[in-house]
Amino acid sequence: MKKIRKVVGPNPLTNYEAMNPREDWRSFASYNAGLDCKRLRNEIFDTQGGLCAYCETDGTKKSDLERRVEHFHPKSDTTAGGKNWHLDWENIFGVCKGGEQSDKSLHPLPRNLSCDAYKNHATLSDQALMNPEGHILNPLIIPVFPCLFLLDKGTGELLANEDACMDVLIEGNKFDSTHELVLSTIRILNLNCDRLMEQRRLVVKQYNIEVAKGRKRNDKDIHNTISERWFGYRWPSFFTTRLILLGGASERYLTRILYTG
Repeated sequence: MKKIRKVVGPNPLTNYEAMNPREDWRSFASYNAGLDCKRLRNEIFDTQGGLCAYCETDGTKKSDLERRVEHFHPKSDTTAGGKNWHLDWENIFGVCKGGEQSDKSLHPLPRNLSCDAYKNHATLSDQALMNPEGHILNPLIIPVFPCLFLLDKGTGELLANEDACMDVLIEGNKFDSTHELVLSTIRILNLNCDRLMEQRRLVVKQYNIEVAKGRKRNDKDIHNTISERWFGYRWPSFFTTRLILLGGASERYLTRILYTG
């Protein structure tokens, strides 16, 4: 999960909310024959560099049926002093289908669901998740650096970066530490399902090939070279995996290009 920097409106949703503050998401989705909703989805993914807000798979070339809008806080919640979560621009992200369309003979469900598809599955069995704030990292409020995750290069498993977590306080955290919140995020979004770990291992394999080629041509700045190639145009799939693999070189490059999310 990477930092997301929301582009301030106006956009199709904020315009609709201004005119119809008490309407729900279904009303917006059908407004103007659904064209405004489609434009909004495209704008959300453009803001996110094409990546799913949770697992960071690339949705750039995916159809609208393979990309959807996720409400971080359940839109059905009416307990927050009349706040309309349906139309809250800060409450929505672009996400993948969470493995619902994957080959189920290779990746059986539900254990290979992820992201909001698995979060919704988990919510049904855990009433605490009816309010996910403090139980799951919100991409809007996590830091750009340091990275709160580590990677097991052998398995493709995401881990919590305990050292980095000690230096970061997350507003509204329901746990005793940021480390526990990161672990909860990985678990609730099922970011270590077999399907995602396999894809991260492919990124590790690609990284190893790139490094081997660089060493063969005696490129002493190979990590800087890969950083420019990978992050020169935003953003590659599995952004966080690549960030971890390249370490300080990626952070220096992203800082140089004024990356903010």
